[in-house]
Amino acid sequence: MASQEAHERSGQAGGAPVNPEGFTSPPSPAVRRALRGKGGRGGGKADRKKAKEFMDVADEAFAHQVAMAVWHEAEAVLGASPSVEEGLRRLRELGSFEDRGRFAPIWKSHWEAALGRIGPAASPSDRLGFLREAVLKSIEEEDEARQREGLPRLIDEDEGQRFIEFALNRMFEEASGEIEEGI
Repeated sequence: MASQEAHERSGQAGGAPVNPEGFTSPPSPAVRRALRGKGGRGGGKADRKKAKEFMDVADEAFAHQVAMAVWHEAEAVLGASPSVEEGLRRLRELGSFEDRGRFAPIWKSHWEAALGRIGPAASPSDRLGFLREAVLKSIEEEDEARQREGLPRLIDEDEGQRFIEFALNRMFEEASGEIEEGI
């Protein structure tokens, strides 16, 4: 959802995951290039292939995280509404996507299409499917528009960097726990 009020209530700016401990600074551009296999020192072909596979998975996970955040917000609005019709009306009002700047029309068009498919009989899983599809299409189209304008992809912006850092920290925490158990 684009509504600043909705993001403030959810604690998620732009749908990025919230880490209660706070984020540290994102990796430097040189580190990001190395992870994507576009340069950097060391690491052979196998390392670059693994890094590319990681970034492909990170892209998909980031898009999924954004979609889940949007779905949770939508479910909260629908749950607080007296009827599905009233909930959909409220969701249309909240779906301005002002936080997406000049890319807001991309998001708004997919949002409207998804809301048009949600009817009174739609289950939460149906709604998730419709909204997830809208978010994935929006991210893809925004990334294409950004590329045409010479701008970084969403995953390379602050929101995506916070997501990657959070995911990497979780991986490192889990790996360190496994190492300690093995000792």
